[in-house]
Amino acid sequence: MKTSLLQDLKADSILNDRSLLECLCHIKTGFAFQEGKLKKAVPIIRSLKEIPPLKAIEKIEQEIGLNDFINKRGNEGNKLEKGSDDVRDLKVAAKNFTSIADFLNHADHMRAMNKEIKNLNKSNPRAITLSTIHRSKGLEYKNVYIIGAVDGNLPHDHALEEYRNGDASSLEEERRLMYVAMTRAKDYLYISFLQKRRGRKAYPSRFLSSLINKRGSGQ
Repeated sequence: MKTSLLQDLKADSILNDRSLLECLCHIKTGFAFQEGKLKKAVPIIRSLKEIPPLKAIEKIEQEIGLNDFINKRGNEGNKLEKGSDDVRDLKVAAKNFTSIADFLNHADHMRAMNKEIKNLNKSNPRAITLSTIHRSKGLEYKNVYIIGAVDGNLPHDHALEEYRNGDASSLEEERRLMYVAMTRAKDYLYISFLQKRRGRKAYPSRFLSSLINKRGSGQ
């Protein structure tokens, strides 16, 4: 949400003594279809507090149009963002909770723990650095652990989908990412893979097969 729009909502809330959610019904965008969608979103959002977190996320996807937004964003920008792994992972976590309040309390607790761990790591020379592959470019570590090296993670699901549709460019980009990750290690490299991913059987990254074959042939 743009800063100016958020400021308008806050001003409307103060001046007319109504919640920010209620203010959504009164936003003037100049486009009737947008204003109509905002008005429809208000009762949907209000209903979320009465249902389990997983059902709430699915309702946001289907009735408010989150899926359409994510797909459009993926098509316009990085295609690998299409579908959003974050939403999938959020839904997996949400299955463990029966109320949104409990789910949000858990999220707050995890956020506080992560902040505390980061502060402790700053003063600990033996701390473990958790990083994405992109952020590790140009850096080196004595020991490197590549976690969850399975098809669907590395290479990413969407790279595999494009490969099946005849476009190998994204798969090759993922292969280069794997090379970057592996070459961050100065002394030891550890690669792990999962038995299951999102409740389904997982398969070791196809990029590992060439390494295993080379090792087996003595290369």
